[in-house]
Amino acid sequence: MYVFKFHKLLILSAIVPFTLLFSTCYTQDLNGVWQGKVWQKDSPDTFFYEINLQHNGEALAGQALSRSSDGSISATFNLSGRVSETQITLQEVEQLTPESGKWCLKYLSLQLNANNQLSGEWTATGCRPGMALLQRAGGTYTEEVPFTYPGRWSGH
Repeated sequence: MYVFKFHKLLILSAIVPFTLLFSTCYTQDLNGVWQGKVWQKDSPDTFFYEINLQHNGEALAGQALSRSSDGSISATFNLSGRVSETQITLQEVEQLTPESGKWCLKYLSLQLNANNQLSGEWTATGCRPGMALLQRAGGTYTEEVPFTYPGRWSGH
């Protein structure tokens, strides 16, 4: 009887730390609307940037809107991404609008800072790299979006 309890206690003492070690994966809920700005390094121009995210485990999906500061030009994109313990990676995988005039498909490498803001760098093939700063706008993104998109990620 005591041997059984000892073995049970020994097994639990081994499993609990192991479980805690692997449950430290990113637990912040990223669902919803995030708004802010993106800009290219060494450029004074900033663009309004909004993402609507759906977060499911390590997977992220949604849409992004990029608009010039004066609102004269804008584009929308499908997004796909992944979340790890310390990093949030998003890729604009498809430009939805406008149909003509291709924009750079950004690959964003972000972190959630102490102020609950997503901040980091972005790169894109054929474009100067830049920075992004976003904060939660409120609301929740509820449209079901597939987590995978055909094609290859082109921004990284």
